[in-house]
Amino acid sequence: MIPLTESGLVFDRPRMMTFRFSELPSYAKVSSHGIKECDLSVLEEDSNMLWHIELKSGDGLAHEKPISYSRRLANESVIKINSTVALCASALLKKGIGQELFDGFPPAFQHRLKLARMRFLVLVDLSKLGKEQRVSSQILRSGLQSQTRAARMLFGLRDEDVLFLTYDEFLEKFSKRFHCHRANKPADGRKGS
Repeated sequence: MIPLTESGLVFDRPRMMTFRFSELPSYAKVSSHGIKECDLSVLEEDSNMLWHIELKSGDGLAHEKPISYSRRLANESVIKINSTVALCASALLKKGIGQELFDGFPPAFQHRLKLARMRFLVLVDLSKLGKEQRVSSQILRSGLQSQTRAARMLFGLRDEDVLFLTYDEFLEKFSKRFHCHRANKPADGRKGS
């Protein structure tokens, strides 16, 4: 399977089933109405966990103050999480555009969508912030938790089902699970080009 590169991270995907809502023909119909999606959805077959991953490379940091950037990212991420939950709910209901969404899912996702436990990862590369990284990280975490409360309540998501991590935290905790590394650093740890 071809590795997937997104926002500075490479997912090698040997045993993971992945898809992107943006690649579904029916998604174009709803995206023009303001619906946003997380960058990548990953189904872990062994745990029946459906991860929706939103990646932010931190490129906007050069043009904004870290606190403003963090608040804007939290708001954008909440919109994507809420929209992704709505897309999945619509697909499960199979009504209107939901039937088209469901039909566009890879077959493995169709069979497991009802049973899978949904979790969300919002990953942000804050390495360019230096000493302000901790403050921005706290702002993003608290913003995501408070602004996703309604969606978590409606869909039975727990606090730990919506995680914010910096790229470094994610790679430390999940790199082996998701077969992931930074785009400029090969999986074997050697320096990339």
